Amino acid sequence: MADTMNKTTDGELEKLVPAEPHKPSITGWQVTLSAFLHLVPELFEKMKFVLLSRFNQNALENYFSQVRRKEGSNDHPSPVDFLQRTRMLLAEGMFVMYGSATVSQMLTSFLNF
Repeated sequence: MADTMNKTTDGELEKLVPAEPHKPSITGWQVTLSAFLHLVPELFEKMKFVLLSRFNQNALENYFSQVRRKEGSNDHPSPVDFLQRTRMLLAEGMFVMYGSATVSQMLTSFLNF
């Protein structure tokens, strides 16, 4: 994918975003479809088929929902709060992932990763 981005010229990038003003939703669709069409050749180069239904933002929305729920009901955390909540979620995820493992086992697993 990096090779594709390096080969893209400025003129091709300008085609991704239309020059004339549109409604934000239409412009968003145009950028999304154009980016996806640029991505398809690379996807099919490495895979036999692609499940288009898997291209959604549900996981991202679920993550932001977890961040907002963390530490109370502040729906608009500051950048510092967001980073702190992200670190807390990562730490909780590690404890869930390792369950009753000892610290030594956890460190060995991290070092061998």
